[in-house]
Amino acid sequence: MFLYTWVVIIYRLIVSLAGIPGNLLILAVYCNKTILGSAQVFIIALALCDLYSCLIIPLEIHYWLYEFNYTNSLMCKLYSTWKQTGWDFSVCFTTAIAWDRYLAVSKPINGRWTKKKAIKVCVICGLVVMLGASVVPFTSHIESVTITGTDVVNGTRCKLFSNDMAPFLLASISQYIYFFVMLVVTTSLYVKLWNRMNKRRKATDNFGVKFTCSRIKETESTRDRNRLNERYLSNKVRLETEKENLSMKNSSREIEPVKESIKVQNLNSIALPGHSTTKIVDESKSLPSCSSSRPVMTLEGRPMVKQETKYQAKFHKSKGIHDDRNRTPNVGNNMSQVPNRLRPMSRLTKMLILATLVFVCTWTVTLFFYMISFVTKKVPRQSFGYVVIAVLRLTGLINHAINPVLYSFMNPKFRVECKMLLRRLRRRLC
Repeated sequence: MFLYTWVVIIYRLIVSLAGIPGNLLILAVYCNKTILGSAQVFIIALALCDLYSCLIIPLEIHYWLYEFNYTNSLMCKLYSTWKQTGWDFSVCFTTAIAWDRYLAVSKPINGRWTKKKAIKVCVICGLVVMLGASVVPFTSHIESVTITGTDVVNGTRCKLFSNDMAPFLLASISQYIYFFVMLVVTTSLYVKLWNRMNKRRKATDNFGVKFTCSRIKETESTRDRNRLNERYLSNKVRLETEKENLSMKNSSREIEPVKESIKVQNLNSIALPGHSTTKIVDESKSLPSCSSSRPVMTLEGRPMVKQETKYQAKFHKSKGIHDDRNRTPNVGNNMSQVPNRLRPMSRLTKMLILATLVFVCTWTVTLFFYMISFVTKKVPRQSFGYVVIAVLRLTGLINHAINPVLYSFMNPKFRVECKMLLRRLRRRLC
């Protein structure tokens, strides 16, 4: 056995041991959600695909241990088919996710996919994958090989493609053409999505404020600051009102009973906001309703309108706590009125786009080194250079374990839900 064989086996073990529990956590968390729509379906489908690829580790280790001494034809066909279907599922689901995210951001009302439609898309992807991988059992076979390098190797190995041209072309469709189609489609969709988001950032809202990332942070801080100021001022007004009510109540207890005419005269001599002091009010029920008047006090059963202080009247007229129409149309107070078409991408969309970019980059490296095999086979297999080449050829396997890391890094709620799930599991086991 060569040095790169042990490195590849250890690398494959690490990916599988990290991917199996991670994808199980994704399935446990997102299967309980009900408000994510089509994104939930694709996340679950992608997690199942990654879990499927991680569970074939026994076949993978068996292949690398007997790389040049492979004699079981059935195991060769089974390993080739499972490996190819896992790769094709990842390609199709990644393309479907790109299309779904593009529609969700660009056409959030009419173009968004429902859960039923997302399930139909997943079923169609499965049929396409099974159709493309149906030729793999017929093209994979055992062949004799001779390798000359630092050591001379004469043996047999499992080969995915047949030497015949027709089966080779059929098998290469699912490995290369699927990927290039996915690369073109996802690149075009994300470029269009990026251009659309740039146009939205340059757009203006109803008040003529440019919608940029810096403006979002500024409006959020302004909104919080205005909310705190209003809360402070409203509490201050409430305390002043309660203090005046208490003082008025204490003073009313000290007033001795007087004649009815004197009480009516004292009541009518109170100045109302917006009226002269000489205006006489005959009955308490005829008092005009004034928007700036505060709570009505009672003096021995008689209603009396409490006059506001200058500070209170100025505060209620300028801030308009009880009347939203008096608010100034600034960005902070009207952040909730920004149309949905001007809002930025959600965390879920960014998370799925990042997962797609990692998938494209890693599998591009993998396919590139597979396509230049006629060059790399000249490198001595016992050298350190071939170890690097062997690891780079398997760079795409990172995707089976990287998605849980991306979800936990981009979504803090996912981390919290995973912790709660692990606590429940520990309680049941203990």
